[in-house]
Amino acid sequence: MKQYTIFVISIDRERQKKYTDARYNIFQGIEGKDLDIDWINENYHFYHNAFESTRQNIAGCSQSHLNCMKHIRDNKINNAIIIEDDALIDFNRLEELDEVEGFCFIGGRFIHHKDITKKMEKEKIREILLPGINIIDTSMFNIMNAHGYYISNYEIIDDLIKKQYTKRRAIDVEFKHKQRKKIITQIIYPAISILYLPDANTGFTYTQSNYKLDDNLYRY
Repeated sequence: MKQYTIFVISIDRERQKKYTDARYNIFQGIEGKDLDIDWINENYHFYHNAFESTRQNIAGCSQSHLNCMKHIRDNKINNAIIIEDDALIDFNRLEELDEVEGFCFIGGRFIHHKDITKKMEKEKIREILLPGINIIDTSMFNIMNAHGYYISNYEIIDDLIKKQYTKRRAIDVEFKHKQRKKIITQIIYPAISILYLPDANTGFTYTQSNYKLDDNLYRY
């Protein structure tokens, strides 16, 4: 099995306590509230009615991911995994990544082009996926969330972090556009990066909405 370097993006010391395995490497994230709101508005695109705190949280999260990928690139680290601090890795399945080349989602959730609220749509997609590496069919679905992904070669990172538009979007939205452009094409199924629900449901994505997770997204 290859040697994998696992980065955990985190700004919360309490959340970091669960990463007792030495294979996890904490990567210091950016507090959104520490970013200047004028800089955020100049560099990031949001819905016009997005709260200031939402803008800060999204920008902080996205900048944390960008910084982590730049760290991997600048230090020429191959076989790198990035997760957020509400996720855990199934170490028993890491060898499934040995043959993967490029970028591969190892965790996330489905977003559908039709009606994202229809659970039946999710079940249909799950039925066509095989255990192991699958190609993302963007005519049916995109993968959202950025709580788990694998980068086999640091040389591809410039393509991953390149802006799609004049202003940046949330990191998972940026990744969605790169799926449509076939820069990101792979997903491993079921997920290797699984959400830790006590922390996932207290993240800004879910505390600022009525949506709550009822599973750990093992099946996306």
